Amino acid sequence: MYEEKTLFVNVLLPIPVRNTFTYRVPRELNKNVFIGGRVIVPFGKSKLLTGIILSVHEKAPETYTAKYIEHVLDDIPIVTLEQLSFWKWISHYYLAPLGDVMNAALPANFKLASETKIVLHPDFNPVNKSSLKERELAIIETLEIKETLDLKEVSEIVGIKTIQPIIKKLIDKKIIITLEALKDRFIPKTASFYSILRRVFKSGKSQSTSCKV
Repeated sequence: MYEEKTLFVNVLLPIPVRNTFTYRVPRELNKNVFIGGRVIVPFGKSKLLTGIILSVHEKAPETYTAKYIEHVLDDIPIVTLEQLSFWKWISHYYLAPLGDVMNAALPANFKLASETKIVLHPDFNPVNKSSLKERELAIIETLEIKETLDLKEVSEIVGIKTIQPIIKKLIDKKIIITLEALKDRFIPKTASFYSILRRVFKSGKSQSTSCKV
């Protein structure tokens, strides 16, 4: 049966390297992995990163033992095959690591990592806290005191390692926002200019005046 297969995924991570990384899929998640979806994966000794699945297959790496993915974040692909193809073209044309292209292309809220910092969403209404679950509430109440938390601190607060799914739900509910995304929010800028107006009088003479716009 499909569920009994040992599956592996090649994952693109938002880091400046040219290769992808192969991870093993827990069998209970076999039906949940697909190209263009996000997964939480361990990286290095203690980091957790959000990556995009580029391929699903049954071939284990030959030179190392693949680590397991921690969690699947999406129910549908957030990146299409056409977009992935375009990313690869950009990478080839500009001689840039594909991970850098991904990092530039995805919004900050889509790239949850251990070092990601979160804050309360500017539009969050504290009245809505009554609908939150226990762990979500613990995060929000801590943010009301400390203002900024990274995901490692959040993990310690709620007592579990993989907290990205909780963070994703809070972002989707517009209760929190990543600090990077907050800084990237559009702020219209204004500037003053002077326009030269020329009046023509009956005598045929003209006079220039300035007007601030």
